[in-house]
Amino acid sequence: MNPQGGNKMAKMPIKSLLLNMGAPMMISMLGQALYNVVDTFFVSHIPDTAQIADMGDKAINALTLAFPIQSRTLRNLTDNLYQCRTLRNLTDNLYQTGT
Repeated sequence: MNPQGGNKMAKMPIKSLLLNMGAPMMISMLGQALYNVVDTFFVSHIPDTAQIADMGDKAINALTLAFPIQSRTLRNLTDNLYQCRTLRNLTDNLYQTGT
């Protein structure tokens, strides 16, 4: 619930609204991208085994296939959490106003 008692998207200036709402998303996307780069670096250094040659290359191929699925799953999760919070705020507002 907004402590100011109003719709911040209607009242705040656009620049501060972009920073207020966009910065957390940009930071989380940067963190996810950094995780992917570091993970790829460590996976590429997996040593070869007697049964599997070029183990690091095969592991990178597997990561290349898994990253889009992982990113999409995380995006769906955050979208669902945001929608639940928005719905809760809407129902709280309706209950308080009595309409």
